[in-house]
Amino acid sequence: VMEAVEAGDFEQRIDEQFGGELHTFRNTVNGALDSLGQMTQNLTRVMDAIVKGDFKYRMQGTGGSEIEQQVNRAMQAIEQVINDVAEVMAHTAKGDLTHSIDGDYPGQLAALVGSINESLINQREIVRQVRDGARSIQQGAGEIAIGNNSLSQRTTEQAASLEETAASMEEMTASVKQNSDNAGQADQLAINARDLAEGGGSVMDRATTAMNAISVS
Repeated sequence: VMEAVEAGDFEQRIDEQFGGELHTFRNTVNGALDSLGQMTQNLTRVMDAIVKGDFKYRMQGTGGSEIEQQVNRAMQAIEQVINDVAEVMAHTAKGDLTHSIDGDYPGQLAALVGSINESLINQREIVRQVRDGARSIQQGAGEIAIGNNSLSQRTTEQAASLEETAASMEEMTASVKQNSDNAGQADQLAINARDLAEGGGSVMDRATTAMNAISVS
């Protein structure tokens, strides 16, 4: 039986019947083998559950032995950290990075939790930087919009000034044209005055000739 136990076979039993203390010893050995067999089966079920990703499984039926308690505590710790990670990741998937894993875990579980929390801190920092950059872009866009409005206003004012200048030029052109027309009329009047003066000189010559003729007569 002990050779079978050493080989990992817990199915062997002492079948011979003994009397006295040997009978008690036989029953004790067989009872221990029964407990070992049951514990082995429970451990096998635990390992199968772990392989399948089921950490809710707990060992039962071994009388609350220390091994059973240790295995169940380990399963509970693994289940707890997985639940905490799943909850934080669910919030992260929704864009909520404010949650962290607060549980106290031993060994590699603590390292896993620390890595996840550090990753969340880095993500928060990245989001903060992106948010600050977006605010800077928004502020710059606002300043550009204000500048565009100011430029548009100045352009409108310059366009109005150009319209006024064009109107003034039109008025000046009209005045120059009118002055030109007036100059033409003045020139015509001068010509008429010259003609009248020349005509008057001829009349005076004739009048002088007539007066001379009268004086001779």
